[in-house]
Amino acid sequence: MAEQIPFSIMENILMKLGSSAGEAIGLAFGLRKEIAKVQETLSTIRDVLLDAEEQQGKSHAVENWVRRLKDVIYDADDLLDDFTAYELRRQGEIASQVRDFFSSSNPVGSRFKMGHKIADIKERLDGIANDISKFNFIPRVTANLRVENSGRETHSFVLTSEIMGRDEDKKKMVELLLQSDNGDNLPVVAIVGIGGLGKTTLAQLVYNDVDVVKHFDLRLWVCVSDDFDVKVLVRNILKSGGDANVDQWGLEQLKNKLHETLNSKIYLLVLDDIWNEDFEKWNQLRILLKVGARGSKVVVTTRSSKVSSIMAIDPPYVLKGLNHDQSWALFKNLAFGEEQQRAHQNLLKIGEEITKMCLGVPLVIKTLGRILHSKTEESQWLSIKNNKNPMSLQDGNNILSVLKYDNNNVVSCKMHDLIHDLAQSIIKSEIITLTEDTKNISERIHHVSFLEWSPSTLISNCKHLRVLSLSGLRSESVPKLGELTELQTLPLFIIGDGKHKGIGGVSELKRLNNLRGGLWIKNLEMVDGTAESKEANLKEKHYLQSLRLDWGSWIFGNSAENGELVMEGLQPNLNLKKLNIEGYPGVRFPSWFSSMLTSLQCLDLQRLPAMEYMLENSSSMELLFASLKALKLDRLLNFKGWCRSRREIVAGAGGEQAPQFPSLSELMIYRCDQLTTFQLLSSPCLSKLDIQNCRILESLQLPSLPCLEVLILKGVHQQIVWQIILVSSSLKSLYIARIYGLVSLLDDRLQHLTSLKSLKIERCDELVSLFHGIQRLSALEEIWIFGCKQLNILDKEDDDDDGLQFQGLRSLRQLVVTGIPELESLLKGLRHVTTLETLKVLRCCGFTTLPDWISTSTSLSYLQISDCRGFKLEDPSKIAHIQTVNIS
Repeated sequence: MAEQIPFSIMENILMKLGSSAGEAIGLAFGLRKEIAKVQETLSTIRDVLLDAEEQQGKSHAVENWVRRLKDVIYDADDLLDDFTAYELRRQGEIASQVRDFFSSSNPVGSRFKMGHKIADIKERLDGIANDISKFNFIPRVTANLRVENSGRETHSFVLTSEIMGRDEDKKKMVELLLQSDNGDNLPVVAIVGIGGLGKTTLAQLVYNDVDVVKHFDLRLWVCVSDDFDVKVLVRNILKSGGDANVDQWGLEQLKNKLHETLNSKIYLLVLDDIWNEDFEKWNQLRILLKVGARGSKVVVTTRSSKVSSIMAIDPPYVLKGLNHDQSWALFKNLAFGEEQQRAHQNLLKIGEEITKMCLGVPLVIKTLGRILHSKTEESQWLSIKNNKNPMSLQDGNNILSVLKYDNNNVVSCKMHDLIHDLAQSIIKSEIITLTEDTKNISERIHHVSFLEWSPSTLISNCKHLRVLSLSGLRSESVPKLGELTELQTLPLFIIGDGKHKGIGGVSELKRLNNLRGGLWIKNLEMVDGTAESKEANLKEKHYLQSLRLDWGSWIFGNSAENGELVMEGLQPNLNLKKLNIEGYPGVRFPSWFSSMLTSLQCLDLQRLPAMEYMLENSSSMELLFASLKALKLDRLLNFKGWCRSRREIVAGAGGEQAPQFPSLSELMIYRCDQLTTFQLLSSPCLSKLDIQNCRILESLQLPSLPCLEVLILKGVHQQIVWQIILVSSSLKSLYIARIYGLVSLLDDRLQHLTSLKSLKIERCDELVSLFHGIQRLSALEEIWIFGCKQLNILDKEDDDDDGLQFQGLRSLRQLVVTGIPELESLLKGLRHVTTLETLKVLRCCGFTTLPDWISTSTSLSYLQISDCRGFKLEDPSKIAHIQTVNIS
């Protein structure tokens, strides 16, 4: 069988070597010329690979040439992986680790050994390149086959308060977007710069600028990254505009909907992280986009000036690094608090020198600032200052890997996680699926998975194994994981014994301290006490970013007492960013839990039947949640509040401090059946709040929520709705469902919601009045009303003022009414809405006719009336002007 040529791995290596991180490697080891020569030789070889792929089926000599190439490619990839995957994570050990990394005893850090390995790879590549003429290979252009960036997905939201040094760039970009278009109805502005410089951040700042928001009728954001597929892009553009149900549409349907969405609108489209260098693909998309009104603009971000050239962008906006003052301000903000600056004056000067080494790259500055935030020893700071190579210093964000998202193979494992079969066909000498026919495994294997079988002796021979998938494992034959000390990726570990399917006891994890990324431990109900759970040695797994602890079944011997003992021994490292706890049977958390909260960014608690309080006492409580960005409380059936010692304390009484959430952006609370009151104090960054099915929740103690944009409330009492709305001035999306006691929604209490764009109301059975005061919601773009059986949508005020209050709805584009039995016809006020484009009336049994004024609604382009038994269209000419009509 012909050898599979590793196109994508070669592309990754070329991009690694050509990136800013590749330059950093060359500088660090004095190998700039050698790396440049390797890059040049690889490019020469790449150009003939398509021809070699065709010829190897006819020639054993060519097949052997391809095999030699694969070997050297894998060795080169391993060498670069060894460099980029190295992470300095151990708390308080930075100085010694940096010394070890660059010492002669370290096979990667040694300049001599690194140079020797590069020289060996260069010599082997030269030999392969010299044979090109012997085989008469013909150069051809190959597509840039990049490994998909599964972790690279961006969005439009940005916290402007956390961004430093980009005010001038933002000002210039806004001027470019608002200036006249010189006759071109689709100008494109490109932001070009190296990875980590802040191109996406600048695009986010511009996208959310007040003047930009006012200027454009429609704003759309799409992260393009690897896949510049026109059909996919059009689909994602529509999704960004609110059309979620387009996944099954063909290109023709997508095109029609795109033109309906963009037609005659001044729109802004951001295409973030573009790598496409194929003009024809861009031209296909450009033609489809040229239906908007004059003044529409497209913003693209890219690392490649070639991309901007292909898109005929002249000149691009070349983003530069931060200046010294901006860099120092950003570093100081992250590395020091005010108290730390006063207490550690000696570190300020060192910090300023470290900042200079970062060359104005925000990602590097942020990463080093976060690493050093908890370090107070001068030697720890000096170790970085004297290293002179900040690119090699990595925390969990992994500087080098983030600076080149195109890599995504930081530990040579992502392809296995994405598409195992495809990965095996391309890099079959690195990845293997074990079956009963497997007799031996090459020591070069880095990735192993199982097909209902597992001989442990074979696994223990895989000294270089980095990725192990155990999803197809049979319980009667398990590998001894404890010997695989180089293992870096173990997504799932299932605890088992002789009777129950699984891998083994938690002691198998004890020596696997190189594990990184995420780890999910299942069947913790099978662990007995603290002594056994400590064998997992989670505290020493400093590279782990995410940990999921799962007790699975609540029935299987899951006593609260044993659960608490087991949890006590499962203390993770303090560097953990995400913690997920499911099925924990304990009433309280162990003592280590509160210390974890100070650095944790995401906390997800699900199915905790007995846990009453998150903390046992409130001492220094205001400091606990400083870094938390996302909090989910789901089915905490006995949860009563934050802290046991506050049980009888009403807000503001007793002098105790309530928890504060300075970084929290997303909070979800589902089915907390015993929760009656909830405190959420000092949450300036909260942008999404989702509370569902908390039936006895009566009171929320809330501060002002200046950044809250998305509010979802379902199965709560009406006072909760008002308590939140009254302190939320920036709300853009409001969804309410099954709100107990809600009789009327829109009144004077909503007059401050001038940014509200989406209002969705579902199954509020007591709701009888809706539209009083609606004229104040001038930004409202869509209204959905579903299953509100008592709602009289034709209220008295609509009759009294001839519906003039609806004139205030200057942005309303879509109205959907479903399951309203009392609805007989459309509101008079809708004739004053000159922006309405989509109108749907579904399952309204009392709806019988369309009013005469609908014939004058020139903006209406889509009308749907479905399952309205009494409806009869008496005069089709009323709706002859509507582009799409669906009556069924």
